[in-house]
Amino acid sequence: MKTATQRANVEPKYEYIYANIAHLTEHLFAPSDTPLAFRYAEIKRVVAALWTTAAWTLSHGGQKSIAEQQAFYESVGTKAETWTVDGITHSGTTDECDVMEDRKITETLAKHLGDCDLIMDMGCGWGYRMVELYLYGVHTRFAGGDRSQYSREMVSRIAKLIPGISLEWFRLDFLNASFPETPIAPKKVGVYSCFAIEQVQFLGTSLFDRLLARFPDAEITGVHLEPVSFQVDPTMARERDAIKVRRYNEDLVEVISTHPQLELVHAEACLFNRYNAVPPAYVVWRKKRSV
Repeated sequence: MKTATQRANVEPKYEYIYANIAHLTEHLFAPSDTPLAFRYAEIKRVVAALWTTAAWTLSHGGQKSIAEQQAFYESVGTKAETWTVDGITHSGTTDECDVMEDRKITETLAKHLGDCDLIMDMGCGWGYRMVELYLYGVHTRFAGGDRSQYSREMVSRIAKLIPGISLEWFRLDFLNASFPETPIAPKKVGVYSCFAIEQVQFLGTSLFDRLLARFPDAEITGVHLEPVSFQVDPTMARERDAIKVRRYNEDLVEVISTHPQLELVHAEACLFNRYNAVPPAYVVWRKKRSV
């Protein structure tokens, strides 16, 4: 198995994007009479558009004028797309595709983790997938892990905005992981990642070893929705080539399936297929009961 490595250019890029989003969205969390559902939807839309615009600008070496960035920002979500979910092909705008993808991801996570008394989002960004689970009806304790202090800032804001949610942040480095202390030892722990482990080309076993050591007496279930389709189905040549060019993860499924303390429960090559992107595979594992 290859040595665990992370893409060297990831952290500066994401730190830059997080910093800009944290600054540009601060006003959206100020006290307001606007109903919560509308506020949350607007925050989610703005964050997604800002992230996409910042990534697009960086992909062009940062050489885009303010006017060009504004025009791109205003166009985010309006592009025509075609996608397939549950065997049915749909056409519409990027915004419509995003709504269906988020719903499918939330339903999938809730299916496997809905009865856990602690759910951890590994690579949580600004925390919205935990909020989506809470609004879907999964009322448990959430903890989001990420490397950026700007992620911490935004998770803190969203936790204060959503009434009743139990949500905290912890620093998480996939290659040197630590997990939060809990006042009451959880009996069932759920962990998941969505488009996060993709950034670690070779993960290795350390993340799982430390998770198991941190919660030795708990049942643990993991769900990963990551662009690792070719690891599940080696015939997916287009996806394999795209992943290698981008230096995305190459060993997640191997690490899980060969780990002596983990049982691979489900591995599906494609959860949601957007034809202009590498689709997320759907991988589920649990700690072996004999451990």
